[in-house]
Amino acid sequence: MTMLTEVATVTRRAATPADDEYLRNLFAESRDDLWVLPADVRTVLLDAQYRARRHQLEAAHPDASYEIVIADGVEAGLLILDRGEDGVDVVQLAIARNFRGLGMAGSVLRAVTGGAESRPVTR
Repeated sequence: MTMLTEVATVTRRAATPADDEYLRNLFAESRDDLWVLPADVRTVLLDAQYRARRHQLEAAHPDASYEIVIADGVEAGLLILDRGEDGVDVVQLAIARNFRGLGMAGSVLRAVTGGAESRPVTR
């Protein structure tokens, strides 16, 4: 894994079913505690936890949008937003490990608050 030192452009696009493998890998990357398990057990457990997390998010935020964060043309994270009449709820912002520490989360959140117009942004 190459450590980056800067990112020139941060954009977002709607997630599609084709992004499922990337999102599973992003989720797995956050679960360092499972790397002590044998690979076959870890794979099954990660899959079950990923599906459970998706189900939980979809049940709690059925109208939320799922967006892939893009850094200089490369998939770099996930943003889940629940836009309501009263405001915009940042349900989840996950930045891939090799893109952390570059100010991407702040850039994404500034774009969200700027696009929220007069509605408050929460979480």
